[in-house]
Amino acid sequence: MLVINSVRGNINRLPGKAERLLMHKNLDRVLLYWDELGNRVIRKMTSSGIAVVIAFGRGTRLKDGDILLEDEKSLLIVRVIPEEVLEITTSSLYEMGAACYHLGSRELRAIIEGSKITIPYNRDAELALQRLGIKFRRESRGVDFGAWEACWTGNN
Repeated sequence: MLVINSVRGNINRLPGKAERLLMHKNLDRVLLYWDELGNRVIRKMTSSGIAVVIAFGRGTRLKDGDILLEDEKSLLIVRVIPEEVLEITTSSLYEMGAACYHLGSRELRAIIEGSKITIPYNRDAELALQRLGIKFRRESRGVDFGAWEACWTGNN
């Protein structure tokens, strides 16, 4: 079992170097759901079958692309498992208020960026948005709702 206590960087923040790293090293991944990223202790199997324990102090939150282990031959990185989300695009302050009101009453976590709102997929929210006539699309992607604590709705 491999114990990891620190992050050595993030592959998404190494322009140019990321391609070189991936060309010369075996890439292994730890796949996590967004709600596991803030856990203090995580026990998982890597994509190649190695048991790992990731143990951090309070306040440390993993991110997609974090490098957990790097040596001459291999690289171990974190990948967020894609999940179904609704990406809502509002065209007015009224639509933003209506969308937030209906989503907040469902206690859904949300990321708000400008006129866009991203939430985990929820059938009731989808039906409410259809009734309101607010544009949205359903897609599958890795999103970390926990990193946007200021945008959380409901009980944290």
